[in-house]
Amino acid sequence: MYVRRRNFWKLASLVIDEGGEALRHRFLDGYKQWKHSSWQSTPSCGAQFYQDCQYTGYWFPEQIAHIQSGDVSSWDLTILGRILGSRPLKGLNIVDLVQDNIKVLIKIRNKHMQHRPSCSIPESEFQGLFQGAKQALLGLGCSQDVIDNRIAGDFSFFLSLLCGNSCV
Repeated sequence: MYVRRRNFWKLASLVIDEGGEALRHRFLDGYKQWKHSSWQSTPSCGAQFYQDCQYTGYWFPEQIAHIQSGDVSSWDLTILGRILGSRPLKGLNIVDLVQDNIKVLIKIRNKHMQHRPSCSIPESEFQGLFQGAKQALLGLGCSQDVIDNRIAGDFSFFLSLLCGNSCV
C-alpha cells in the first residue's frame, strides 16, 4: 500500500506542482511578449487580463475570481491551459509548442488522479503515467534534474495524513 500511495504523490508532485509551475512560466513569458511588459500580480492587472480573454468560452465563477485576483500562483492547470490557448496568447510561438504537453498533463490529472479516492497508483500503471508526465514536462522546458528531484522527494507527510503510521 505504501508504494502505491507514494506513487500517487510522486505523480501529483510532477503533474500538479511542477506542471503548474512550468505553465505559469509559459504564461508570464507569453504575457510579456504580448504586452511588452511584465505581469503585475495585482487585481487590476488580473481584471484587465480577464477582460482581454473572457471571450475564450465559459469560465466558472471561481476561475474568474482567481484570474481577476492577479495572483498567478493560484491558477491551476485548467485555468493556465485555457489561458495559454486563449486568443490574446494564441499564435505566440511560446504557446503553439506546448498545447499537446498541456493536454497530456491535464489528461493524467483528470483521468488518473482526480477521481481516485484511494490516492494510490499501482507500480505497473505508475511507470506509464510517469513517462507521459516526464515527456510533457520536458516539452514544457522542465529540466531532468527538477523532475528527478520531485520524484526523489519525501512524501511521508502526505502518506501520514492519509493513513497515519500504518503506511509510513
